[in-house]
Amino acid sequence: MKIFALIPARGGSRGIPRKNIAPLLGKPLIAWTIEQALQIDLIDRVIVSTEDAEIAAIARDYGAETPFVRPAELASDTANGMDVLVHCARWLRDEEQYTADYLLELPVTAPLRLPQDIVNTVEVARTYDADIVVSVTPAVEHPYWVRRIDEQHRLQPFVNDAPDVVRRQDLPDAYALNGAVYMIRVNTLLNHAAQSAKTYPSIMVRENSVDINTPFDLELVEFMLQRRQRPT
Repeated sequence: MKIFALIPARGGSRGIPRKNIAPLLGKPLIAWTIEQALQIDLIDRVIVSTEDAEIAAIARDYGAETPFVRPAELASDTANGMDVLVHCARWLRDEEQYTADYLLELPVTAPLRLPQDIVNTVEVARTYDADIVVSVTPAVEHPYWVRRIDEQHRLQPFVNDAPDVVRRQDLPDAYALNGAVYMIRVNTLLNHAAQSAKTYPSIMVRENSVDINTPFDLELVEFMLQRRQRPT
């Protein structure tokens, strides 16, 4: 099984200016993900997709490849994330004649993810011959207990016909996408199949699943990394 890792890292960001290279415990945020990927022998190449020259230079300093410049239309706030993956896979195929079985997307915004979480995702793909593997974590708020507000400002169940469950221990297991790892068969990707019946979960603990979108998230991740690095 040949796998390459793709780390998308555009220059713009709404919540945190220059988020992908924001400082985190002495190094740019993107460095944490590059270093995780480089630790894993199962990964053939570690590639960063960016339109930003500064991000590209930092990525190379930490050992990643930047073989192409991402097109500007794929670096806007409204760009489709799947199109970024397709562009990378096509470019490698057409320009380098490089092919692989799977693309492993590793977002910069999940630095608490451990290398073992990535390895676990690869093992799920191998075990089930999956087309897609998506990392998930136990849902913080169970869908049965989530509510919506209707047009008359009344509180309504978000899930129609949800059973009336009072105790948390009686709830069925529910999982939320955590945005930390996404693995897709390259042939599936190039056929523009973003969904497949052969989609499987890779379960991660909540402590490894914080996704950085706001300055508070960044502060929380910094605190958790500092705690992780303390001597036991």
